[in-house]
Amino acid sequence: MYLSKIRIQNFKVFEDVTIMFNSDLNVLTGANNSGKSSVLEAISLWNSCFYRLIHRVDRVITKESAYSYRLQNSDKSYIERKDIVAVRSASHEDIHYWGNTENPITITATFRSQRENVPDLDIPFEIELQTNGGYAISFAVAKDYDYRVFNSFFEQLPKPFNVIYASPIARLQTEEIYRTNPQIRQKIDYQESILVMRNRLNLLYNNNINNSWHNYLDDLAYLLNDNTYPIEIVFHSHINKDVNAQCKINTNRNGYLTEISLVGSGTLQIIEILLAIYEDKHELNLVLLDEPDSHIHRDIQKRLISYLMTRSRDNQLIVTTHNESLIRSTRPEHLFHLAGSEQSSYQAIVSQATDSKKVGLQPSPRIKILESLGNESAYDLLNAVEADAVVLVEGKNDALYIQKIIDLKYRNFKFSNLMYWAFDGVDSIFKELAHYKKLFQSLKNKSSVWGKSVLIFDRDYLTDAERNNLQTAMTGKDSVNIPTYIWNAYTIEATILTDRSQLERLLFRFFQQKIPQQRFTLSELSLVLQEEMTNLVDSLSQRIDIVVKDGSLYNQRKNIKDNIATATREKVFDGELGRLVPNYADETNSKLLQYHIAPFAKKEDVHQLIENTFTRLTGQEMFADNINKYFLDLLACADPPVWFTEWDNVVRLIEQRL
Repeated sequence: MYLSKIRIQNFKVFEDVTIMFNSDLNVLTGANNSGKSSVLEAISLWNSCFYRLIHRVDRVITKESAYSYRLQNSDKSYIERKDIVAVRSASHEDIHYWGNTENPITITATFRSQRENVPDLDIPFEIELQTNGGYAISFAVAKDYDYRVFNSFFEQLPKPFNVIYASPIARLQTEEIYRTNPQIRQKIDYQESILVMRNRLNLLYNNNINNSWHNYLDDLAYLLNDNTYPIEIVFHSHINKDVNAQCKINTNRNGYLTEISLVGSGTLQIIEILLAIYEDKHELNLVLLDEPDSHIHRDIQKRLISYLMTRSRDNQLIVTTHNESLIRSTRPEHLFHLAGSEQSSYQAIVSQATDSKKVGLQPSPRIKILESLGNESAYDLLNAVEADAVVLVEGKNDALYIQKIIDLKYRNFKFSNLMYWAFDGVDSIFKELAHYKKLFQSLKNKSSVWGKSVLIFDRDYLTDAERNNLQTAMTGKDSVNIPTYIWNAYTIEATILTDRSQLERLLFRFFQQKIPQQRFTLSELSLVLQEEMTNLVDSLSQRIDIVVKDGSLYNQRKNIKDNIATATREKVFDGELGRLVPNYADETNSKLLQYHIAPFAKKEDVHQLIENTFTRLTGQEMFADNINKYFLDLLACADPPVWFTEWDNVVRLIEQRL
């Protein structure tokens, strides 16, 4: 289960705003006063309402009365303003949108179950200001609510949630008395967890369930010093003997045990964040981190975001930041940009279109965020310097397609930050690559941009032997010396023609997604596709005859040979120029007889094949007149086990640069 959506109405800077969350990591960014912290406060306030209103009905008669927990004891529950600890406010008007107290605050949380065929669950709460300065909270739909659904949705009622709110830490008090477990829990709920840090450390140490204490110290060492040396925490008091909790910490290889209140605020913040992660687990473990980067070194920030992504499998994390380094280290599917709109709906920035460039460094989806925070670097060259790998491609669409393939292949954050550089066609690659090599070798952080670059381009009019020779030659000492992959297919779009059975499944998913009311079987699609592939084979055979006779094939192949010579001195083409046409034509005709279409089908051919198949099956015209407009949607349907093995070759090439 996870919080899939929060709708916030008439609260602080939000008149009516909805945010759709991921089940794992969510990083909220935006300029000051855009509402980042207000989102966390709204979630905390909702959580407070839930636990104030949840109760058990006394009369449980039969097994059918399994809906024994409800969210309303009476029409309203009353609370004083000072008890709304989840929200920062100086007066009772502060928590209302523009101070308008006439309309109630409404916060609706939507939860999504990980179980199949379980519909989402909406739970709205209203908070109304009363004449005495207090508040009335109520379950907005109590009378008509289906409590059978409510009780079956949760498995750990009445306490399904564990919401931890970790705020930036300024300092730790020098003295801290021992607390009972309920008192510790109260301080956490009241967002005063810093007052019981020693208690929480001591509790984790004494419990040490599943070696949790040692794991905690290992995680602390990774975040603070990249496992260069271990972290030591020693307790100098005992709960049964002493009043005050005392502990010391050693965070330096050559250091000594220091009273924990004397370490830096950044270290304290990491300790606090880890304590939140190590809290006891509930159905939903929701960790809210407000600007965790505020006192943390840049290198630690990078490790922190990597760690949070790993631990988000056990927790749902919502993090606020306006720190550029943390934003650069976060994948776009986990970034949300709050633009300060009073009425809006927000999703991860990966769902937003990014303007591509025809040539050059392709802008990261993060660019609009960085620009809003004052970074004016138009296409953000720094992203390339700090990227995990840089992928050089023929054109901007190739960058979009390869990134989509990688996103489908790895949902476990293996590739956190890839950047792409697009050339204007394969001719441009051969003519300009040597110049870019010099530039990219001069741009470096820990390694040069060239040292983490790979090259991927189409085979076009190359035979199998020439493709293999060229792919090897590009890594040679006498050439540009860059890891290279040349598609076995004519273009990246034609890779879906490399496996007939996978293509059938892909198109079946794609067509059903676009027109779900259509009813046709996979067998029916297979028959139509077979006929259209036969038509395509005939068309390609006719085309090769034409280009042989009119001389254009020779010109194309001669141009490729000349361009390759500028990039590599290795031998790529066998024989004299007179064999340029026969070599390619003979291989083409031989393969087409065996229905090996992918090496010769251009993207327009792929489009025509899909369009004809779609029209014959549905009786409708295709929904786009250009393959660039729908190929990304088509790729999105290629979720394993629907997959094409040639894609893995590119993924492995990029992996080698990580």
